[in-house]
Parts: sequence; C-alpha cells; structure tokens
Amino acid sequence: MSAEYNLCPKCGGIKDPVTTAYPRAFGLCRCTSTPKHDDIPGRAHTPEQKRAIIEHLYALWLHAPELRLAQLVYNATGGRDIFYLEDEALLGEITGFVDRLHQGANEVKEKPGYLAHLRTLSKEELINELYNKRVAEWADFDDDDNPPDSNHRGKRIPYIGWFWRHADFADRRISIGDTGGYIGVMENNKWGYRERLMTPEEVDTFTGYLDRAFAENSKSGDKAQLRANAERVFAELRQWFQALEVK
Repeated sequence: MSAEYNLCPKCGGIKDPVTTAYPRAFGLCRCTSTPKHDDIPGRAHTPEQKRAIIEHLYALWLHAPELRLAQLVYNATGGRDIFYLEDEALLGEITGFVDRLHQGANEVKEKPGYLAHLRTLSKEELINELYNKRVAEWADFDDDDNPPDSNHRGKRIPYIGWFWRHADFADRRISIGDTGGYIGVMENNKWGYRERLMTPEEVDTFTGYLDRAFAENSKSGDKAQLRANAERVFAELRQWFQALEVK
C-alpha cells in the first residue's frame, strides 16, 4: 500500500501521485499557475478534484471498515484541530493511518475511543496531546474576567488566531508571530505576519510560566486567592511575550 510519486523538476512538488491500493488523486504541483485564493496548493477547487478526493476517501474507508468516518478522521489526525488542514494534507494523513493499520504499526480496537487513540501515540505525541489540551482550556479570557493589562486581545495566553492551535511543546518547536502591535503563538500564519520559531530557551521560559500558573491554581486553599495567584503569573507571561522580537 505504499505510494509512488512523480516529482515536479521545477518545484519538487508531488505530481500525479499514484498508489497501488487507492484511486489516483490530483497532485500538489502548481508551477504553471499563480497561486490565488481559488488555487491554493493542496485544496480541491473543481468538481473533478472534489470527486477525486471523495473517491480516494471512500477507498481508504473500505480498508478500515470497522471505523466510523469520524473515528477514521479522528485517529488519523490525532484528534487535533484540523480546521485549516488542506484537502490533500488530510487525505495524506488518512492514507498513512490506514497504511499503519494494515502494517500492524498501531493497533486500533473494534470500538476505538480516546484511550485507544492515546495508546497509538508516541511519547512526544502524548505530551503534545495532553499539554495542548490544558493550554487550550486556559487560553482565552471569559467575558466576566477583568485582566489587569490592556494589551491582551482577549487571550490569557498570548496567541494569534480565533482559537488555540496545536503547538509542538515536546520538541520545543513553536512558531510566534507579530501582528504589528501584538506578539503571540501563531501556528497558522494566514495573514502574512512576520514569524519565527521560538528558541528552545524561550520555549522553556514559556512553559515555565505556564507550569507555574497551572500549579498555583491546583494548590489546596482559598480558590479565589489561588486563581488570583495564577492570573498574576499569566500577566507576567503576557508581559514577557510582548518583549520578544520577531524579525
């Protein structure tokens, strides 16, 4: 079930991927056209491209008949946020997951659930799964919160976007961006803002603030006071973040 690809000599992009088990899917090479909103690489635009994607997905699903479609997508993507994942990228992840199922690399029970999903993860993936979940729970202020600083954009933990997206804490590879007046984690730069990877030392400082805040809120005692202590640490984090440079 391994795939064979023809690579474009100009851009190195995948051109006319063909697999031995699944139908042909359209390629990723876009050398002959100028990328526009309606010609984003990896996205199905025409009815023919959309049909190819659906037929490919149908063939993949037949190779994992014990899974519901939602379970297939969930397990293939690790349950992470896939809102901005392009069509071909999603198809590639599902293809890889089905390949691993048939190669016996990962075992999925007849009724896979969250625990079965966690068992398929490596140590690094498990760290990211659980840590990102906790960060996402704290990332935004509620409407009745009253943060002491003004430059927070409604985010308790600095990030750019509509919601917290999966970040690689395990390997300390986290992207940050600068909107021109606000700096935050930015794992999906669809606006063209300046961006860079945090240094490992910066990631350690970042997670140090997060761990301190989480620990404060988890202590025994006056819940209101403990929450206030945690919020002070988050305020320090926001101040530190806005002093970072993104060139």
